[in-house]
Amino acid sequence: MADRSRRRVIVLGADGMDPAVVAELLQAGKLPNFERLAARGGPYRLGTSYPCASPVAWSSFISSKNPGGHGIYDFLERDRQTYMPRLALSEVRKGLFGIPKVTSKRGGGAFWEEAGKAGLRTSLLFLPVTFPAPKIAGKVHSGLGTPDLRGSWGTYTWYSTRLAASEETIMGGLLMPLTLRSGQAATSLEGPMGRTLDLQFIRCSREGLEGAVIEVGGKSQFVAEGQFSDWFEVGFRVLGPFRAWGICRFLVLEASDHLEVYCSPINLHPSRSPLPISTPKSFSRELFSRHGPYKTLGWDMDTWALEEGHLTEAGFLADLAETVEKRSTIILDEIRNGDFDLLVGVLQDTDLVQHVFWRYRKGQDGPEECRQAITNVHVEIDGILGKALDMLGENDSLFLMSDHGFGGFHRGVNINSFLRDSDFLAATGEQQPVAKVGSIAPGRQPRVVIDWAGTKAYSYGLGNIWLNVRGREALGRVDEGRDYIRLREQIAERLLELRDPVTDQKAVRSVYFREKVYSGPYFENAPDMLVGFDEGFRASWDTALGGLSPDVFLPNAGRWQGDHCSRDPEITPGVLLATQRLSIQTPHLVDMAPTILTLLGCPIPADYEGKSLL
Repeated sequence: MADRSRRRVIVLGADGMDPAVVAELLQAGKLPNFERLAARGGPYRLGTSYPCASPVAWSSFISSKNPGGHGIYDFLERDRQTYMPRLALSEVRKGLFGIPKVTSKRGGGAFWEEAGKAGLRTSLLFLPVTFPAPKIAGKVHSGLGTPDLRGSWGTYTWYSTRLAASEETIMGGLLMPLTLRSGQAATSLEGPMGRTLDLQFIRCSREGLEGAVIEVGGKSQFVAEGQFSDWFEVGFRVLGPFRAWGICRFLVLEASDHLEVYCSPINLHPSRSPLPISTPKSFSRELFSRHGPYKTLGWDMDTWALEEGHLTEAGFLADLAETVEKRSTIILDEIRNGDFDLLVGVLQDTDLVQHVFWRYRKGQDGPEECRQAITNVHVEIDGILGKALDMLGENDSLFLMSDHGFGGFHRGVNINSFLRDSDFLAATGEQQPVAKVGSIAPGRQPRVVIDWAGTKAYSYGLGNIWLNVRGREALGRVDEGRDYIRLREQIAERLLELRDPVTDQKAVRSVYFREKVYSGPYFENAPDMLVGFDEGFRASWDTALGGLSPDVFLPNAGRWQGDHCSRDPEITPGVLLATQRLSIQTPHLVDMAPTILTLLGCPIPADYEGKSLL
């Protein structure tokens, strides 16, 4: 049992928790523990990063620096020589005996390093941008940025007798055809490096329930229609006797005339992970032993399958409930029993549920459980907060915070198409490919139809614009100095005049030049311009991978109608509540690290940009 007399600092993170949503639920009396904490300090609007994307924001929280100081500007970055996008958070290289070697790309230091110098112990649970798990004085379980067993951010598989051939979806899912013979279908489960396991479905009924028996990895289980299986442990032979182990589970969507089965992304196995997901390595094994199977994937809810219609809303919500329960149990168990001076535990599900259920907040009709999904996850967070508050000792401090807020995403804007139509970007004239998220998995590249030699500016990621600068990019044609300055001003002027032809609304609220919002040792990696969209607009999906569309504006009729990425950070603050009043009424993410260190009695590094809020 933890010593409740020692001074401890606890930070609970709820990714994407929005001030307006919290205010409404507080007023409705649905968050009694938020109210209990607010009586001591808050709620405050917490300034966020530029851009307000989760890996960027949490990196600023960790380092007390803007992206120029820690080097994370987006989920993606671009290669200056090939112009191709790649994942920005970590780098995977082939190590000894072919075993992957992973390094983090986040720089700028971390506040727990300062605590460690003072002899203090830290527990980090599911904190984004902590993969691979750093070596610290304490415990770590990595959060957002942790891949699945295939090296992607979450590749699901959908099996169906309605499919004629296999294919890959835009979001990176794998669609696999099934052929039933005497009620049985033999297929495969794809793992890392193209390795597969035999998989069999046997359609049948038991105790009056239609369903299927699922056989894979030496395990067999009957799963009724509309239900999830237990977790299957699966090992893929990748190098001689070496197996890469993961866990996955199945949802039987239909088991009547047709058979349709969803398989979750294959999570790295908590007790046999081939990649460094925890510190010490035994920590994830201990959690597995204590709590049973749990998700290790950083993007812990399959929003992609739901968006593409291969996972039902009911299935998503059932998975959500189990995911929140499992991760919150791990966090609360560490608060109760852990040997720490500082603990940070983050739940990402407030963010992910708002992405795909925000449309119900805006009045879309649907089942009650869907219309209440955002409220219900906040109520769950409230219950978790209440349990944490009850475990505080008299010297403990607690913060509840989010990294950014939220808003609507009803119209997509293809920035590259805008640049093309404004004569800043040249296309090759080839047929436009469909930009697919899966094409940025390790060893793969998207096909882009941009004529780089004829292009002055281009966009990758969500809201970033780079100029094709001579001497910096491989085929640069924009000179530094006057040409660079003039071109940025021309692009910004046209962006700020950009109106939706359907609604006549202005799409862009602000355009930021990099030297105005970024500084530090990683400044040269910064985009030249950052677009801040207004309410209802966001950079389109195909923009993120350098794609082009015939039209600049695209309707967003999918489930993913809530977002924050590429939205103007000035209108997307996070939320902060604390066990004590703060001396500053306009706190910012970069202020959190110095505040934490002040409470722990540790010196604040001179290169921190934030200041203590106490």
